[in-house]
Amino acid sequence: MSMLFDPLRDWLLAFGSIGLVLWIVLKILAIAVPVIITVAFYVVWERKLIGWMHVRHGPMYVGMGVLHPDDAESTGLHADSVAKVGNANGAATLPVVVSDKVAPGCAWVESGYGATAPLLSGRVEVRRA
Repeated sequence: MSMLFDPLRDWLLAFGSIGLVLWIVLKILAIAVPVIITVAFYVVWERKLIGWMHVRHGPMYVGMGVLHPDDAESTGLHADSVAKVGNANGAATLPVVVSDKVAPGCAWVESGYGATAPLLSGRVEVRRA
């Protein structure tokens, strides 16, 4: 491989110390440019991957709402259906779980999500989504 670049090196060295500096700069660029281009493509690929990971692929609701069986029946909801739970502060679309561990007339809303934060105080209304 060095035989391929010998004429270029000899020609640059004919210019004296400036040619030597140019030869060194060309060798540095021959190593640095492919590395810089590789890193740039890696960064683009990584950002596209992370952007794809942030796309929501599942249903557009978070958490869950648990209702007493009597309340679920009166609103026309059943297990694994989707309900819109809301109050004056906000609303969230949640999957319904039916359990007799929740008191009649009450709804248990899973907290810890931005969408369910406004539902944690006051009365909430539960209806079919």
